[in-house]
Amino acid sequence: MISSRPGTTDLTETLLAGKGISLDAQTDNGWSALFFAVDKGDVASAELLLRAGADPHLNDTNGLTVLDVAIANGHTAVYQLLRKHIQRAVIEGKVLDSSLCAQTPDTMPVELVQTPEVMLQRQEVKHLVKKSREKAEKALNRFDPKYGYSALMWAKNEEIVSLLLQAGANTDLQNKWGDSLLMMAAREGKTAIVSNLVKAGAALDLQNERGESVLMMAVSWWWDNPFIFPLLLKAGANTDLQNERGDSVLILATREGRTEVIPQLVKAGAALDLQDNWGNTALMMAAKEGGNNIVSLLLKAGANPDLRNIDKATALIMAVEEGRTRIVSMLVKAGAALDGQNKRGDSAVILATVYRHLPILRELVRAGADLTVIPGGADS
Repeated sequence: MISSRPGTTDLTETLLAGKGISLDAQTDNGWSALFFAVDKGDVASAELLLRAGADPHLNDTNGLTVLDVAIANGHTAVYQLLRKHIQRAVIEGKVLDSSLCAQTPDTMPVELVQTPEVMLQRQEVKHLVKKSREKAEKALNRFDPKYGYSALMWAKNEEIVSLLLQAGANTDLQNKWGDSLLMMAAREGKTAIVSNLVKAGAALDLQNERGESVLMMAVSWWWDNPFIFPLLLKAGANTDLQNERGDSVLILATREGRTEVIPQLVKAGAALDLQDNWGNTALMMAAKEGGNNIVSLLLKAGANPDLRNIDKATALIMAVEEGRTRIVSMLVKAGAALDGQNKRGDSAVILATVYRHLPILRELVRAGADLTVIPGGADS
């Protein structure tokens, strides 16, 4: 096989001058010399191979083409070279109906018609436009068989994503795990790509196989890029979707301690009292974990302090059990029910007594908690 590794351009040129060279010989994984040149971003070798007649629409054993490899590696210069080569071939009528045109995601009619060096008759233009649109759509939105990625998902930089979007790539395809490109970009902290996808009309409320939405991912990966979350929120992403655990974005943010996003969620009108699969609300989690600021914010926004989880525990019972004196005080002032009992029959007073949380016990007594509640007599 012809060598096409970086720094071997002269060797490639010498080999091409020889006789009997098979430009399109493929390895066991289906890679030709052109694949290796594109994979390494070697523009010079790729150009030599293309000029010599190397086939740019071969498929490897995974069904990928050299265009897919260029996109996956973010090799913009090689990608542009392949585009120009394929565009020229289409204009010259060499591949109008061949598989090469089908493997050309962004060979779009506008670019062809605007090429000043080529004068095309009106009927030829109409035919070319029709063929290009049909085949471009098919190529842009096909998946590789291994990961279920489209060309757009393989793209690693803003420029290539932008090119594919301009060509009409479907922004809402999902891979084998249910992730869309918007989810992947949010998880990787790529603000520019997220912004481009939002502007292109990408669906904001898709969920993957775990029920995660892009807004949830922006919360979980907040520290990598804090600008993505408000961008998605402003664009209208649904705050109240729930994942397979029953977590809403607010519950997730509370559990992970993302205090920065909670005011934004409250302002956006996120549902405050959604419960996860165990019946826990954001307020319960904040009360249990000692999130004073979060508890204060949620109570002021109108969160219900008297909801119960599957153990029949309220936010107050959970706060008392953990010895959260300040949070107990906030819940009492917010009018939380004082005498509810959990599944074991423990009330807030009983728990404060058992765990010797004397400041909390005094707070509850002052507030009028019932001291005659019988342990083990769980209420309904």
